[in-house]
Amino acid sequence: MADFDRAKPLPTLKDRAKSATDLLETNIRERDKEISLLARSPLFVESDLGSNPIRQALDMRQEANNEYAWIGVVDINGRVTQATNGLLVDAQVDHRPWFQEALKGRFVGDVHEAALLAKKLPNDSPGQPLRFIDFATPIKGTDGEIRGVLGAHAHWHWVTNTVESVMTADLSESGIELLIADRNDNVIYPFSHVGKTELPDIRQSHDDHRWVRWADGQEYLTASIQVDMDFAPGLDWRIVLRQPVMAALAPAEALRNHLWLLGLMAVLVFALIAHRLAARLSRPIEQLASAAR
Repeated sequence: MADFDRAKPLPTLKDRAKSATDLLETNIRERDKEISLLARSPLFVESDLGSNPIRQALDMRQEANNEYAWIGVVDINGRVTQATNGLLVDAQVDHRPWFQEALKGRFVGDVHEAALLAKKLPNDSPGQPLRFIDFATPIKGTDGEIRGVLGAHAHWHWVTNTVESVMTADLSESGIELLIADRNDNVIYPFSHVGKTELPDIRQSHDDHRWVRWADGQEYLTASIQVDMDFAPGLDWRIVLRQPVMAALAPAEALRNHLWLLGLMAVLVFALIAHRLAARLSRPIEQLASAAR
């Protein structure tokens, strides 16, 4: 019975983790492609990188996709020539990893706290710092030479909202927690677990889900799915879902109790029927015996 109970919740937790992973991969791939295509448009290939049409194109792109906190164009020397809402224009960003990597090719960067934009953008979650992931790609002229870089910072909460959107409304009631871990198995979401929750050694396991004892001493049903983004090798993330033992077994326990109740009721009903049948069969015999006496 114990093995049956433990096996029952596994597909649900695994499927949720897989759905969250697939949606995250799709959305990040689309944003990466979007920035790359924008940089290859005639406006960016041929126009002055500091022109007003460039600024208008950036503002329109941000308005169409509110997951972008900032989109900017940087010249070959690392100076911001245009940006959404004019933020950081003329600032030097040549030391930023996204700029340096974009000079080599398309780049998607891992989550990080806002450096230059921290004091210039509103923070809807005052209890935690602004965090972004980066998209960047080289801007090439008609001669094929790099003339600048197009970079974008996407809100981290866009990533987390994307992952959570596939979870059902009963997430908190069922005790399921969703975590995102980086390549070093450090939890990067949710913020309340950052630096506090240690991920167990599940990377080498061939099982997508199993019972694992975490650092807090509790045993959890754990599903772990690798985020497969071959186009962004820097994002070696894992989606991890965990559910406490008691919460995971609760549906099976409830089903077992229900079956016990139904069984008890069936026994009582059949006992009553048997009693009535026995009385009906024995009554003529008792009358015959009485007449014989």
